[in-house]
Amino acid sequence: MSLRRVKRDPKNSQTGGNEGNNKATSFQQSSTTNQNTLEVTVQQNTNSNTDQTTISKSIEVTSIEKGETRAKEHPNGNDYPGFCSLYSKMPDGGGSPFSMYRGGIYKLVKKKETESTYKIADPIYVAGKYKDMQDGTVKVTLKFLVNGIMQSRDFPMDILTVRKIGDLVNYGFPIDSSYYKDVSSFLMKQQSLAPMLTKYSDVGFFHDPESKKLICGLAEPIDNDSNKPLQNLVFDAEASKFNIIPKGDLDEWLGMVKEEVSGNTPLEFILACGFASALIGYMYRNDYPVDSLIVNLTGDSTTGKTTAGMLAVSIFGAPTKTGKGLFTSWNGTSNAIIQSLVGNYGVPYLIDELSMSKEGDFSSFLYTIADGRNKKRLTKELSFQDQGDWATVIFSTGELSILSKASNNTGLKIRTLEFEDEEWTTSSYNSDNIKNCVLQNYGHAGQKFARYLMRNQYAINQWLIDCERIFLERLVDSQVKDRMASKYAIILAAANMANSALGLDLNINQIIQFIIEKDTVLAKSRDIGLSAWNHILEHIQMNQNNFICNGMACHSHRIIGRIDEKQEYYEVSILKNEFESAMNTYGYQSGSVIIKNLRSKGLIDHEPQRLTNRKLIFSNELQEQRKQYLGKDTLPQKLVDTVYTLKVPKEQLNLV
Repeated sequence: MSLRRVKRDPKNSQTGGNEGNNKATSFQQSSTTNQNTLEVTVQQNTNSNTDQTTISKSIEVTSIEKGETRAKEHPNGNDYPGFCSLYSKMPDGGGSPFSMYRGGIYKLVKKKETESTYKIADPIYVAGKYKDMQDGTVKVTLKFLVNGIMQSRDFPMDILTVRKIGDLVNYGFPIDSSYYKDVSSFLMKQQSLAPMLTKYSDVGFFHDPESKKLICGLAEPIDNDSNKPLQNLVFDAEASKFNIIPKGDLDEWLGMVKEEVSGNTPLEFILACGFASALIGYMYRNDYPVDSLIVNLTGDSTTGKTTAGMLAVSIFGAPTKTGKGLFTSWNGTSNAIIQSLVGNYGVPYLIDELSMSKEGDFSSFLYTIADGRNKKRLTKELSFQDQGDWATVIFSTGELSILSKASNNTGLKIRTLEFEDEEWTTSSYNSDNIKNCVLQNYGHAGQKFARYLMRNQYAINQWLIDCERIFLERLVDSQVKDRMASKYAIILAAANMANSALGLDLNINQIIQFIIEKDTVLAKSRDIGLSAWNHILEHIQMNQNNFICNGMACHSHRIIGRIDEKQEYYEVSILKNEFESAMNTYGYQSGSVIIKNLRSKGLIDHEPQRLTNRKLIFSNELQEQRKQYLGKDTLPQKLVDTVYTLKVPKEQLNLV
């Protein structure tokens, strides 16, 4: 008995349906066979939208040889949809010799009048193919049957090669080594027909390497053409560090904002900062000179700091510490926290409870976060490896001031907006309502905001200019006024955009006033000269017994300077090394920077072209103390020493 492929009579091909919508191919026993007939009908149902193949009777064939057929019907009648039609499209002229049923993958071998079909593996197929945007490698998603359960796993594409195909045994899918080549060929042909997708695991703004278009990568990729979905880009939620998959309902979230946030200016400001994260990511990708923004909320545990942070991050994703939420704690190393930010280009992030941190000095850490670039490290090959970057808004909370644990310099105070003892929520009831809502409803508002941003890219630059002008006119004068105005402009522009995109009712005038009032306080701490001056006065007051006052003898074993009373002020000369040591103790990194600032305020007396003076501090009777101060056994011939001379108003110094 032999089995041969024959054409169906068109007159008998109707099945009661529309003949134009049905195609059929059959294998029938030849006229030379007896009644032991094997007939397998493959019916392909097609319409304008689908191309799906179904098997009317699936078989597991051991062999089909001339004069003999041995086959058994598989208990599961249906095959895996679509694959017979998939292989009928192979551009090799003769189609694919492989077929897959629930019983496994079979290969048809033709030898003259003999056709034999044998099983080469259990069911396995390429469910998808994608390129990783971060490293450019191509991976395949394989689905395969293990103990009757269909598994899905991503592999580097080289798993399809003859050399690697056997590695599937490590995942519970053994293949007979004699069939490695066949299974490899089967999967290689299949992947060639699978469309190439590009997966991204970073979040926020990036340029699509294929189209070169700017994309906002959230749970769905968003570009400036909302009418054409980006089918080639897919968010890889499993590989991503950030849970930005929306949950719950946008209307629930908006209702909570209306009931619990509207009218509370501090919380409205926090919401604006949350939306500003997307604007910072957008500006970063468009080469604006923008840093990441650090917003530190400090104060008592009952002020609603954490609730405010959770509200802000819920705009774009999960406000949770678990499940890749946009929320972590300071209970970790600085490197671990920095790594949690890498790959974030526009989604807010919350770091909670500063008191849990074991860091002693936050200076370098804060500079790194604001700069948005991790330190480069040497590889084994002694080349520098890029450790990643980010551009967003980072919220921090704690009962301690983060700036109090960092160096006293203006740069850090520009990069960190610190709000102390602000009542963010109005009551515990208000706080609970916000938390309960954002834990169940998040991620929707950010997508809608991003769509609005992408549709209005042409206007963003002008919006920023207009907002910056408002703050340039109203902020207190300072050396960093321009820089602060540009930072506040991003927050204000985001608030305006959120109102337009989501129909929010954030009170723009009140937010402006809130920023101006807080900046007036922050401006004093940002003036490094003024801040240092207060510490200098404290140091003089505490150590006045170590100064020679008005030429009177000082019997201290440690002399650090002299004080001379003038008509309107005290002239305080402090030995240069003593001054710089004291400033270092107070957390200032450069004594000369402080002196230059004080000189601009008219508080320093100095020699021409210098910041210092040379004055007699140690009289002839005090040369032993001078030796001790200089740390030398032999003294210089000149009796004068280098000092910083301060002009201190009398009302600022209380000498005993």
